[in-house]
Amino acid sequence: MGADVKAKLVAADPVNNIFTPSANKQRATAFGGSQVDILGSLRCEINLGNTTKQHVFLVTAYCTTEALLGMDFLRSFEMLLDFNSGRALVAGVSVPVIEGDKGIFQLRRVMAAGTVELPPHSETLIPSRVLDSSPYTSGIVMSRILGPETEQLVAKTLDSVSDTNHILVRVLNSGEQPIQITRGQEIASFQELDSHEVIAQTTLKESDFSLDNVANLTSQLSKLPPPSRELAKWLTTQFQLDQAKLSRGQLATVLKLLNYFNSQISRSNADLGHTNLHEMGIELIDPKAKPVAQPYRRTTPAQKEFLDQNIAQMLEQGVIEECDSDWVSPIVLVKKKDGTQRLCIDYRAVNKLIKPCSFPLPLIEESFDSLAGATVFSSLDLTSAYWQVGIKEEARDYTAFACPQGTFRWKVVPFGIKTAPANFAKLMHKVFRPLLMKVSLIYLDDIIIKAVNNDQMIAHLALVLWQLRKAGLKIKPSKCELFKDKVAFLGFVVSSRGIEADPAKTQAVQDWPKPLSKKQLLSFLGFANYYRKFVPRFSIIATPLYALAKKDAPFLWQPHHERAFQELKHSLCSPPILAYPDLSAKGREFILDCDSSLDGTGGVLYQLGPDGQEQVIAYASKKFNSSQRNYCATMRELLGLVLMLEHFRPYLLDKPFTVRVDAAALKWLHSKKHATGMLAQWLATIELYPLKVQQSTLERIAEYDFTVQYRPGVDHVPADALSRLPKFRADHFDCPTCSQIPEFKGKFLDQDPKHRRTPPLENCVRCASRP
Repeated sequence: MGADVKAKLVAADPVNNIFTPSANKQRATAFGGSQVDILGSLRCEINLGNTTKQHVFLVTAYCTTEALLGMDFLRSFEMLLDFNSGRALVAGVSVPVIEGDKGIFQLRRVMAAGTVELPPHSETLIPSRVLDSSPYTSGIVMSRILGPETEQLVAKTLDSVSDTNHILVRVLNSGEQPIQITRGQEIASFQELDSHEVIAQTTLKESDFSLDNVANLTSQLSKLPPPSRELAKWLTTQFQLDQAKLSRGQLATVLKLLNYFNSQISRSNADLGHTNLHEMGIELIDPKAKPVAQPYRRTTPAQKEFLDQNIAQMLEQGVIEECDSDWVSPIVLVKKKDGTQRLCIDYRAVNKLIKPCSFPLPLIEESFDSLAGATVFSSLDLTSAYWQVGIKEEARDYTAFACPQGTFRWKVVPFGIKTAPANFAKLMHKVFRPLLMKVSLIYLDDIIIKAVNNDQMIAHLALVLWQLRKAGLKIKPSKCELFKDKVAFLGFVVSSRGIEADPAKTQAVQDWPKPLSKKQLLSFLGFANYYRKFVPRFSIIATPLYALAKKDAPFLWQPHHERAFQELKHSLCSPPILAYPDLSAKGREFILDCDSSLDGTGGVLYQLGPDGQEQVIAYASKKFNSSQRNYCATMRELLGLVLMLEHFRPYLLDKPFTVRVDAAALKWLHSKKHATGMLAQWLATIELYPLKVQQSTLERIAEYDFTVQYRPGVDHVPADALSRLPKFRADHFDCPTCSQIPEFKGKFLDQDPKHRRTPPLENCVRCASRP
């Protein structure tokens, strides 16, 4: 609190050299025994309490705080300190004493880590060790006065202690002779600073956080000040950070980055952000609609105790406020998996009167396709995402709810209002628009960051955190995964290998009981349909189940329903991994295997990998309707090709690709000159490139550029299996198509009589046999 001399010490920098320089050299012994040079003096007018006095301060370049008060100052102001109350008595008037930083207790000794010789008239960087400091601590390296005539000048620099407590000290030898610094010699002092003090001096600009600066950003971030030891420990334990994947330098940069964006990290569930970019409004379908007011429902004593705590906490957080509204909805307490309860509001009656609000959510398939080439992934989770978005004053009454504690309305977006998802999606699109698909994927409050390596991930993470800072949003560290090989996203797992179904979701199918009603069946089909891209011949397998789920069909569970149910469960429990497509201009060739059966069509989309091997991109299947099932084999093959081209359109449009089929008829697509009926329409649609896109499915595929490769059925198993069920249906007897292809007449007529009588060949044989 003072100095050994009866004086006050003031740091030279804060007073901007307005002091009076000393005529003679003076030295003082500061707190702790160190010697400091006195540069001059400064007369100031001081106001404390009701007392105003002039006082002289001594000025030094070596002061660990802005000012130190000596005993003469305390006596002059008749100051008495009361440490218990945190106040001081100044000339009989009590004034508060505000606690500042640790001041002189942040001063550390700096010792040379080895023996170094300083050449004359030169500056040398000396590896040194900071005693009693914490790794990654930031501070100021300053001169330690070694003697009145020293020729060693230590540069005053801002630096950070390494993980081994080492720094580099810049020392100038201004003399004519070499100077030897021995190992363990004290050469400087290190004044520790709070991280926020250093961050305030960091000169990162908004332009640094742009896509154009990604290559340089990681290097810039590495120069940021590190967090304190306590904060570094907190960050590494709170975030799901895969430290084993990072080098020591990369880990240090990540901690500096998180320290820099410390204000965007929630310390608790109550530590919420608040954005000014968007406020949710609510409009009624009929502005004159009669308000809906419902009484609250009775609660048990335990539920009332929960509500007491929950309502009090939300009032303290500022997310709700008391109100007197004509619109009142009841509360519902929902028990979570861990046994705790969640407060929900039943807005069903209000939602019926609210005008719908829509905003297009990103297409899941497009999001996944953009992950091609990524090998490192991170996911961020916002803390109570909706509660970080305000709701317009005039809309708040519609959100009012009643409970035993009173009537309240929301100041932030509540869960349950039907326009909330669209409003939140609109906000997230606005926040991340510059980064979408290039750096991050956004789906409501799910944020995925992708990168090709750790250094790029550091830069991409910084870009995302910068957007969150501008928006005023905060993340929940315990739910954030950083630098992972794979992360969960929308019920899938994405990794450098590709996309796979989330085992945590699909394994639950093993214990899925047999549906006992249409409602239960539709629930299962809804779940299974979400993962259909991983299930070969999904639509064919599920045909009996969808037939049973039809509105007018009686619910009678038969053996073929059970077989379909079990086959879907088995497929969902062991799904394949699908590769990411390369959609760049120089992307590798796509190959489409296509095949049709009596009941449907199936396709497998491949792409050649870097090693030249075929990689599965996606499966697809579609069942035929009753009319399409009556087509002959050739017609079904052509229809199947059309449907698969349409399904995989985003991958195949505007680039040449290969179609592999096991139907020889399709070889004639590019050579048949005289065709009639539907065959002529299909051939014209496929070959007349480029035609204006029309409304029909066939006309929409006119822009495709592909070649047909015939592959015998024995080699065409995957696509063939997608289209088939172990069951035949009768074809019609009149086939005007097969007879147009000369090769087919001989092929079918040469069939063994036994095979010729087997559907589906029977009908094509009939038409091929005609004169």
